[in-house]
Amino acid sequence: MQADFSEKPLDDLAIGKTLKNRQEYALSCFSRAQALMLRGKFDRAEQLIAQYRLYIDYSLFEKNDNRKSDKPDISLIVVTHNSRGILDQCLASIMSTVDERSEVIIVDNGGNDSFIGEIFNMHLLYIKCPINLYPSEARNVGVSHAIGRIVAFVDDDAIVAKNFVQSIRDAFDSRDIVGLRGRILPRTSSPFNKNIGHYDLGNNYILAMLNTEGNAAILRRIYEEIGGMNPLLFCHEGIEISYRIHKRYGFEKMIYCPETIIHHDYADSQAKLIAKQKRARLMHRYLMRIPGMKQYLKQMENLIKEQIGHDS
Repeated sequence: MQADFSEKPLDDLAIGKTLKNRQEYALSCFSRAQALMLRGKFDRAEQLIAQYRLYIDYSLFEKNDNRKSDKPDISLIVVTHNSRGILDQCLASIMSTVDERSEVIIVDNGGNDSFIGEIFNMHLLYIKCPINLYPSEARNVGVSHAIGRIVAFVDDDAIVAKNFVQSIRDAFDSRDIVGLRGRILPRTSSPFNKNIGHYDLGNNYILAMLNTEGNAAILRRIYEEIGGMNPLLFCHEGIEISYRIHKRYGFEKMIYCPETIIHHDYADSQAKLIAKQKRARLMHRYLMRIPGMKQYLKQMENLIKEQIGHDS
């Protein structure tokens, strides 16, 4: 049973000397931090997530490594949780677009036991998280095992276009960039796809931020250099990591690539739409605590509008 350190002061926590106890401590910190985030206790959540990051050991996670390529230039990372049969369609589209210079990494946050046998037969790396680490931290787990020069993230309920991998490779090879976000087109005729203005920014390359986390790619060395995604965020994590990248490398280093396409629905039910909107509001509150973030978002909004206006 996982130890519960959640209500004890940080300096009183019994970390223990064994790796197992350290791992239990780290996971307890993560769970408590997420609970505190939901209550808006952001400062305490940050303290606990710092402890989690200090003691977590990704190498202890269960894995099945069946990768073929030993020198990939692109690592495709899919985080999945309770995929309900959708993951197989996502993986089928991904496996049809990868080549000998790319690898696929599945990070399982739980709820996919019925599909595990099929995954083990595929040429990919499977990683099982000990608890649900949510998308941001699960992507960090995937990147920690990636080999490619570029890491690309795909939602587990998305279908990627036939040229998905090559479009990413071409963009990084032809342009001086550290990251890109792609274009998202509807997967179905769901009414909840309406008015999602940031999914499809048109047919032209423009400067942008990585606010489509399920269709984004970053140079791995940059991702690791800035510390990856914020594990506390479950929505807007692409904005937050873009802010850190832009502060260090400037606004010219990340783009919107209209040729990097996935088909994905914003939500498939009213309940999910409401939950997603509620989560987005909470995460926005967290972002607004970051010095300079409000000005950054306004600057990016104006920059994107100006570019789309000039291109239309």
